Amino acid sequence: MNTASLLQFLFSGLMVGAIYALVALGLNIVFNATGAVNFAHGEFSMLGGMLGAATLSTTGLPLRC
Repeated sequence: MNTASLLQFLFSGLMVGAIYALVALGLNIVFNATGAVNFAHGEFSMLGGMLGAATLSTTGLPLRC
């Protein structure tokens, strides 16, 4: 494994972790404000991911570098 692939794995892992953290933060803020879990939050996160993947596949761009 060379340095370039190691850096790519590192940044990819940090990016995925940041997305998970943002989803968790959103769920936490909604739960603290209302006292109930909003399950629609996960659906909108999935919608964003599916729209992003569909946009990349229609434009012909790769999902990964």
